[in-house]
Amino acid sequence: MSKVIVLGATGTLGLHVVAQALSAGHDVTAVARTPSKLPRTVAERVRVVQADIVKLTQEDLGDVINGQDALINTAGHVTEGEAFVQVVAHAIAAASLLEGAQRPRCWFLGGAAALDITSSVLAGGKTYIGVADAIEQ
Repeated sequence: MSKVIVLGATGTLGLHVVAQALSAGHDVTAVARTPSKLPRTVAERVRVVQADIVKLTQEDLGDVINGQDALINTAGHVTEGEAFVQVVAHAIAAASLLEGAQRPRCWFLGGAAALDITSSVLAGGKTYIGVADAIEQ
């Protein structure tokens, strides 16, 4: 089991990532401005940190991510342009302050818009699970 921290955990993409990490058996820390947006069944299974990551200093954000095996940033939207770039740059700078084993592997994910669909069968006979269905599972 790895220690995984998800920045932007209450957004559409963040909720998916948290659900995937939990289903894989990881120890998950969810960072969100508004933790009350986490479904109760998820909030009970994760460590919750309430924070607006762009308002934290690099040092304070470094303290939040220190010792995690993986950092997955889902905060921000690609459509926000420079603001999105600044969110990513801030997370990178904070992780860069950490030494060796204290620095997690980092993944940066971005979505252009929310696509909230229910389960459906699409071309090729593959079944895809929508956001609402994935959260309920």
